[in-house]
Amino acid sequence: TLFPYTTLFRSLDVTLEWVQVSAADAQQLLEDGTIDCMWSGYAYTASRDEEMTLSVPYAKVRQVLVVKQDATFQNIADLSGAAMGVVEGSAAQTTMDGTEEFSASLQGITSFGTVEELVSALEAGTVQVAAMDETAARYSILQGKAFRMISTSSGEPEEVSETDMVIAFAWGSDSLCAKIQETLATIVRDDVFTTLSQKWFGYTLESGLVS
Repeated sequence: TLFPYTTLFRSLDVTLEWVQVSAADAQQLLEDGTIDCMWSGYAYTASRDEEMTLSVPYAKVRQVLVVKQDATFQNIADLSGAAMGVVEGSAAQTTMDGTEEFSASLQGITSFGTVEELVSALEAGTVQVAAMDETAARYSILQGKAFRMISTSSGEPEEVSETDMVIAFAWGSDSLCAKIQETLATIVRDDVFTTLSQKWFGYTLESGLVS
């Protein structure tokens, strides 16, 4: 999605060049200068904080379970024996790695390089359930994918975890980090963040940035 990157970099008078990479490769790509920052769906972890320069968390995002609209799965218990997909290096993968009992109940877990590959696998039936960020799930549904999120009895998405999202830079890139973080805080203060969140995801992300 374009949220909220084009708005931010336009305000910095910086030309934005997109490079599609795997979260698992982000640190190496930052270190060798292939990319200047890693943003989309990048979750805070203690190890990343030690190895890269990270912004303060700019949003809290839940990890959810997504299935096809016509799937018979209604709750987490129904997923026993299902084939799951995750994105390599994602918060959802970390969550699944830490839930041994649930993971063991599945047919297996397959890792994909990008969200797009995971979405395609779910559409094709290669996997029956995808664990992903709620933002990615809602965006896919708003784009017309015949998906739905596994929900609680109250209708809310079943949350398997919640993580802080950050922007990552090569270690020592304090000046660039501060510049982007300051501009993003302005976007949040001016409610641009909320407007774009509603446009791209259909709900308001809880921002960790304050004016």
